[in-house]
Amino acid sequence: MSGFAAPAAHCLLALLLAPPADAPAGPLALPADFEAKAWEYMDARLLATRFSGAVLVAVDGRPVFRHGYGAANLDHDVPNTPRTKFRIGSLTKQFTAAAVLLLEQQGKLSLSDPVGKHVPDCPKPWAAVTLHQLLTHTAGVPEHTTAAFLKPGGPAVSYTPKAIIDLVKDRELDSAPGEKWKYSNTGYILLGMAIEAASGKSYEAFMREAVFDPLGMADTGVERNGMVLRGRATGYARSGDVAQYVHMSLPYAAGAMYSTVDDLLLWDRALAANRLLGPGATKTMFTPVKDDYACGVAVRRRFGRAVHEHGGGIPGFVSQMARYPDAGLFVVVVSNNGDASARQTAIDLAAIALGEKYELPQPPGAKEKAKGKGDKR
Repeated sequence: MSGFAAPAAHCLLALLLAPPADAPAGPLALPADFEAKAWEYMDARLLATRFSGAVLVAVDGRPVFRHGYGAANLDHDVPNTPRTKFRIGSLTKQFTAAAVLLLEQQGKLSLSDPVGKHVPDCPKPWAAVTLHQLLTHTAGVPEHTTAAFLKPGGPAVSYTPKAIIDLVKDRELDSAPGEKWKYSNTGYILLGMAIEAASGKSYEAFMREAVFDPLGMADTGVERNGMVLRGRATGYARSGDVAQYVHMSLPYAAGAMYSTVDDLLLWDRALAANRLLGPGATKTMFTPVKDDYACGVAVRRRFGRAVHEHGGGIPGFVSQMARYPDAGLFVVVVSNNGDASARQTAIDLAAIALGEKYELPQPPGAKEKAKGKGDKR
């Protein structure tokens, strides 16, 4: 699909991309050679890792580098573009986190609620953990994904949220609630169930009606198996073969979303301007609890600046999204060839924009070959 279907949609995009009227001018002045260096970097990345996907760099909501690379579908020779829809894996978690915070704003739940209040049939040893502990991966809820892959049929069979929980329901908590940080996809499955209970709607319907539609994210959604999705990328393994099949009921609220780099920029602008969440909820979302992790997003420092970032990975796809809020800088990289360089690519493109040091990607073994040549002289 080229362009937007209706003038109203175009106007909404312009409105959401625009900074607030009272926003100060962004502090970031791009280097004069930014675009040339970004092109050089991505050319090197293509040679080094056969990157296939899309990248977008924006300053104060305005794209300054936005391109697709490789093929969305090799069988039909369809190229990737910035409007191609990619599975984004665990980038889903910050949307799930925002949905929980939105429901708290609406008075339908509280982050201090025990999960058992909203998911009464969850395992009894887990029932007392709070929604906030689930959001911040400090609940100690055991991980289900390994069990799912070991189950007959593995990730290719259909799951209900309860069936996912049942995979590990007999396990005790890995640690006392609030004691330690440990990444748990299972915790976000419970959050999806809590969203459904508090809203009275399916996770997919609530996300569409309360988040995606209000923000104009027409090319973002929760993927269901069998749905017709125009402009969808096929996921490939690094070998070039089609990636392992995953029934999208398994990642659910922990990783079942698809999106485009353009829509993810809309998401960044909405968070920056408090268009979905109020200032208090936004502050909670980006306040780390343990190990630099807040609610569905890591909050760190890089290049002397704060950065809000998260990655995503699901067979055939990897993604990385980063916001440098004090610079007004946003970088997102999505890939459909299982290219694990998405995170490094996002870091390096940010370095180019910020005038920081970075290295051009090298093909595998290039440094060793260069060293070997040097030793022979």
